[in-house]
Amino acid sequence: MEPTNPPPTNYPFRFEGGNDNSYAFTTSTGIAYLVRFKPTPYIISEEWVFHNDVYELVIDLVDNPTGKPPSLDLVIPATLAAIIRDFYTRTSLAITIYICDSSDGRQKSRERKFASWFQTYNPGTMVRFDYMIHDLTDGQMYYITLITSLWNPHIHDIITEFQRVANGYNDPK
Repeated sequence: MEPTNPPPTNYPFRFEGGNDNSYAFTTSTGIAYLVRFKPTPYIISEEWVFHNDVYELVIDLVDNPTGKPPSLDLVIPATLAAIIRDFYTRTSLAITIYICDSSDGRQKSRERKFASWFQTYNPGTMVRFDYMIHDLTDGQMYYITLITSLWNPHIHDIITEFQRVANGYNDPK
């Protein structure tokens, strides 16, 4: 009887760098993803002292040779967690914003999935804060997650400012 190999803890990935601090990986089914940490100082305010440390986490499916919707792949969340950890070793003061895609109305599902992945794969060095912004003009709900290192010396100021911004969007003017 042949011994079975356990699944990898994460897919191999490569740091491609560039303006968007890009990472790339391909799944066992050949589906290719690009994970980007886009500098987005404008999300908070360019007057805010930490605005140059703000990055938007973007997860793009860039090639799907199967032609089918991707199936459940438990190695993807482990890979995303490894990529986030790698990014934070490169940029320890980073403030990451993840905005769940709302183009198909499934943003709440994405928020729950991301929260579950974070809880499962967080090595205890990161902290996450979830916010829901209700756009009163179109009724759309946006789910936003703030991630930073527990050891970021500015963590309290970061949380306070982000709450202020998020609450400003929810304030009926």
